[in-house]
Amino acid sequence: MLLPMYFLIGVWGGPRREYAAIKFFLYTLVGSALMLLCILAFYFNVTDSAGRHTFDMLVIMDQTRHSEWLRAGTLFGTSVPIVLWIALFIGFAIKIPAFPFHTWLPTPRRGADAISVILAGILLKMGTYGLLRINYPMLPGATGELAYLFLVRSAPSTSCTAPCAPWRRTTSRSWSRTPASATWAT
Repeated sequence: MLLPMYFLIGVWGGPRREYAAIKFFLYTLVGSALMLLCILAFYFNVTDSAGRHTFDMLVIMDQTRHSEWLRAGTLFGTSVPIVLWIALFIGFAIKIPAFPFHTWLPTPRRGADAISVILAGILLKMGTYGLLRINYPMLPGATGELAYLFLVRSAPSTSCTAPCAPWRRTTSRSWSRTPASATWAT
């Protein structure tokens, strides 16, 4: 989906469509590369019942099939499951987009409405689904160890943004600001 979205943004995007397309492409390429490296690490360190390497998610979820390196090894001075979990999280956070990996999103969304619908309706949901479907069940120990980071990160965000919600203005394209004379019946 990376290349079709690149061309959609580049051709039918807003006034800075070339910049938006390149920014979208580079951000999502980095996220996809991180996820690919993690998936390959799973492939080479998980074997099925016949002793073959596998991409089968059910086999990868079975912690007893993980190699010793994947269970208790270290990479960059940290345990391998935590490094893989963080790398997968960064890849999915770019696709969600979550703070601080969200800066690519406003530029392509300023353009054509159809591109915004595809971004919001499909691509952004894929990141959340991947986080829930891959990170949590395949690396449950790392999920438990890193849970405090989400609590520490979400508390300031919630306490700072919640008081601002009553003063948030709707955009000019919002249905709530559509004149009453502009109905589908006319």
